[in-house]
Amino acid sequence: MKELVMEINYDRSRLLYLVLSIVAALLFMFGEGAFLFFLLSLVLLAKSKVEKADNQWLRISGVITYLLYFSYIAYQVAAWFYENFLG
Repeated sequence: MKELVMEINYDRSRLLYLVLSIVAALLFMFGEGAFLFFLLSLVLLAKSKVEKADNQWLRISGVITYLLYFSYIAYQVAAWFYENFLG
């Protein structure tokens, strides 16, 4: 019976969510620019919970991806603020 028990590897699913999130963000940036792709990438990254991964490199890449996404959001907010109020 012990052979039938499958080992669950959560890092594989976290890696898959991270890759899908990056692909959705790239579709947003280089595609039509539909905000739905960027929203999808944020949801996928949040669902992956990559910061709880066992692999250190996966945790680092997830945190870097978080930083890139939120710095992009901050840049867009600053550009909008500059165009509408200061420019």
